[in-house]
Amino acid sequence: MLANLTRTTLVLFALLLALPADATVYCVNTASAVASAVSQASGAASGTVQDIRVRTGTYVFGSSLSFGAGNEDKTFELTGGWNSDCSARVINPANTIMTAATPGSMDYFFQGNQRHFRIEGIRFENFGSFALLENVCPVAASCASTETVRVRYNHFRNGRHVRVHAHDAQTYVVANNLFEGLTGQSPQSTGRTPCKYSRLCGPKTLGPWPSSSARSSRAR
Repeated sequence: MLANLTRTTLVLFALLLALPADATVYCVNTASAVASAVSQASGAASGTVQDIRVRTGTYVFGSSLSFGAGNEDKTFELTGGWNSDCSARVINPANTIMTAATPGSMDYFFQGNQRHFRIEGIRFENFGSFALLENVCPVAASCASTETVRVRYNHFRNGRHVRVHAHDAQTYVVANNLFEGLTGQSPQSTGRTPCKYSRLCGPKTLGPWPSSSARSSRAR
C-alpha cells in the first residue's frame, strides 16, 4: 500500500515538474468549458503556455472558436483524448468529437505569431472552416519566433475547408490526419481545393497511432 502511494506521488510530482511555471492547464469536459478556455487562452499574457486538455466525449457548439486576437508569443495546445483528471490520454479522434449544433454554422480560427501551436487527437465535424495561421510579421515590427506548428492525428469531417499555414515556423508538421467530406469554399467555387497545407491535400488515412498512446501531454 505504501509502495503504491509512493509511486503515485512520484508520478504526480513528475507531471508537475514537466510543466513550465507559467503554464495554465485547462481540463475541460463541456462545450462551454472548451469555449471559455479558448477565450481565456487568447487573452492570456505573452510568453505563457495555454494547454487545453479536452476529455473524451462529444461537444456540440453553437458558435465559433477563435484564438489569437490578443497577446502573442504563447504556446497554444488543444488536444483530445484525456481521462477524467487529464493526467493521461489515448490519441484517437473518434473518442473526442467537436461538432456544430447546425452543420456549417461554426468556424475554428487560430492565429498569431505564437511560440508553439499544437492541435491533436480531435474529430472536427460539420464545421464551416478550420484555419490555423501563423501570421506574417509586419515590416519593421518585432514578432515572436514561431518554433513549432503541429496538427496531427485529427479527423476533419463534413466541413467546407481546412487551412493550416506557417510562414516561418522552424518546425511544421501536418501528419496522420483524415480529411473526409470537405466540400470546398462553396458549391459554386471552382479551382479551389478544400484543404491547404504542405504538399498533402484530400482524403488521407489515419494512423498509425503512437504505440504508447497513454501519456502526459508535455512531450512535443
